[in-house]
Formats: sequence, C-alpha cells, structure tokens
Amino acid sequence: MTISDINRLPYIDFNYMGRDSEQTYNISLTNKDTDVELIITDLTRISIVSEFRMAVKLDITIDEQLDFYNSINENTLLSIYIFKQGHAGETETAIPLFRDLITFKTNMGTESDYLESDYSSEYTFLYE
Repeated sequence: MTISDINRLPYIDFNYMGRDSEQTYNISLTNKDTDVELIITDLTRISIVSEFRMAVKLDITIDEQLDFYNSINENTLLSIYIFKQGHAGETETAIPLFRDLITFKTNMGTESDYLESDYSSEYTFLYE
C-alpha cells in the first residue's frame, strides 16, 4: 500500500517495483469508493519521481479525468494497476506488471490515533 500526499493532486504518487523494461504500458486507476475506473494510455502523463516511486498526472482539461479528480478526497482509496496492453488492445489479455492500493496520509490520522498491541510477539498497530 502506498500512502500518498493529497496536496500533490493532480499528481498521484505511488511506490513502484515493477518490470522497468516494459516501455508500453497503461495505468488503470480505480476509485474504490465510487467504482469509477480511469485508464491512462498517454505515457507523457507518467513520470519517475525517484528510483522506486512514480507519479501519474491527471489531465484536468479532459472531462473524464476532471471528474475522476473531483471524486478524490482525503478518505479516498485508489487501486492502481499497471499493465502491458494485450493482443489488439484487448484488456482481457493484458499482461499485469504491478498492482497497489493508494491512500492519502491525511486519512491515516496521527501517531496518537494508534495503539501498539502485542499479540504473541507480533506487534500490531490498531486504529482507535
């Protein structure tokens, strides 16, 4: 899971550890709250932030991407799926390269919102 910064919108940053040799890939973003999916095929919208971090920039001049952008708030959970396009552009035959969930750090609360519990030497942080 990636914890992103909502203040960076329309950029959506995420941790990425996929197959870097693939140059022709698409990104599917799904807002898990609304079940709206956005597929980005324009590689100029994707940038490398650091060695293991990428960003997608939503083009808010396109109605579909503006609607997706407007549906995001600090409590939104996004699913990201990077795939190499399948035979003749069919998404059914797409080759998966990477999958992750993205939440925003404002949704995670603060350190004081969590309690540390010891369950048989495994530590778990519980949200209050």
